[in-house]
Amino acid sequence: MTQIKKFLPTLSKIFLALLIALTINIFFSLRKAKTQNKILILTSTGGGGHLAASNAIEAQLKNSYQVDTVNVFKDLLRPLDPFSYLTLNRYSGEEIYNSFVPNKSFRILSLFYYVGAWFMQLKHKEIQQLLEEYFIQTKPLLIISVIPLINNIILDAAQELNIPFVMVPTDLNVKMYLRKLKDPTYKHFEICLPFDDPEIMAPLKKANIPDNQIAIVGAPLKPDFFEPKNRFFLKVKLGIPRNKPVVMVLMGAQGSDIENYTAELMNIEQPVHLILCFGKNEESKQIVSQFTFPSHITTSLVGFTTRISDYMAVSDLLLTKSGTLSVCEAIYMNLPMLLDATSTILPWEKFNHTFVKDHNFGDSITEYFMIAPMVSSLLTNRSKLIEYKKNLKAFKKPKNKQSMKQLIRTMLQ
Repeated sequence: MTQIKKFLPTLSKIFLALLIALTINIFFSLRKAKTQNKILILTSTGGGGHLAASNAIEAQLKNSYQVDTVNVFKDLLRPLDPFSYLTLNRYSGEEIYNSFVPNKSFRILSLFYYVGAWFMQLKHKEIQQLLEEYFIQTKPLLIISVIPLINNIILDAAQELNIPFVMVPTDLNVKMYLRKLKDPTYKHFEICLPFDDPEIMAPLKKANIPDNQIAIVGAPLKPDFFEPKNRFFLKVKLGIPRNKPVVMVLMGAQGSDIENYTAELMNIEQPVHLILCFGKNEESKQIVSQFTFPSHITTSLVGFTTRISDYMAVSDLLLTKSGTLSVCEAIYMNLPMLLDATSTILPWEKFNHTFVKDHNFGDSITEYFMIAPMVSSLLTNRSKLIEYKKNLKAFKKPKNKQSMKQLIRTMLQ
């Protein structure tokens, strides 16, 4: 017994050393396995929806896979970018595109789209070669694309290298994602849609995409959109009055046009609380902070935030631009919406107005002078607002996190 006690400290040290060695071995084994399960996400900063979607997908998958994200147009295809060439590599086409967003120069943005789509297909072979070289270099086990215009080229590259390919359109109108893509023969190709809806499905049927290569996985939103929300607690936390209807104004990350909307909302005669989201537009926030609001209208001026879902949870009505990201966020939060149509609507966003109206989730605002009357009518006669909300709650909304993971596991078997 004495001999055993004598060797206990030595045995303890040996056991501890073995435990540490085992832990290190497990750590590096898991790290190696994760590295071998590399997933590559192809994204874009053109607008805000693509980057938001790729960030959401990366957050969902990063615990199970090594996830790398690359900006295709700005980084991989920069050698082919005429704007980069003309500006001596100072500005990419995406950066110039984004400069027109805050001022709602949608005719110019539409021109960018049509010319860009034509140019990308003209450079099909060069783009495919650049993509294949990058895929060979980075060795992804699976590729996910959230970008439009060149998915037919990505599919050709993925098929050539026998890499599974998943396309995740970030617009409800998927036509621009299917450009020149028809009758695919690659079996390791899947298209993920947010909702099982005939209107959304129509372009896929026209392109002869097999039903077994279409997956309904839900919208690629951040995890906080799927969290339970305590409306009372959030109102206290965010300083929102409990006894007033709440109207939220969200005009994208650039906060474009929010000054005009705020000026019109000041004409509402009944008590209301306005949540005005400026995103990164500090200039507009400063201007609106100088407005003199009537005493019955209170406000929350919100800059850039990662918790838009919390503000949506305490709102009764959303006024927003017609981008698919904002529309899907509102759908998942069961929030009735009025979509901005006061200027030219981007071709790929026209469908969103039709979709919202057809499903009776809300309406469109076509003139600034309509803002106050439409909002006042909904707040006064709440039966319409209740109808919108009832339809939103009844609409089937898959949770992207689990279904996306399951799809990838199946494709990698």
